[in-house]
Amino acid sequence: IRRTIGGHRWHDVTGELPVTISIGVAAAGETSPPSLSATLATADRNLYAAKHAGRDRVVSGTPRERRTRAYRDR
Repeated sequence: IRRTIGGHRWHDVTGELPVTISIGVAAAGETSPPSLSATLATADRNLYAAKHAGRDRVVSGTPRERRTRAYRDR
């Protein structure tokens, strides 16, 4: 997906601006216990890790963060 988006000719839409994509990937087996919400949370965390690492990245298998997230852990 990342290569296809990067290789597409977006010139008509963006002019000279490049189009990149950051992707967070997760599998149901990565969470314990397996659940849809836990898998989506892992994918979301991986997406932010990809964005933080730079443009045009795919991140999977990122370990859980140890810090408390105020919006969820209070």
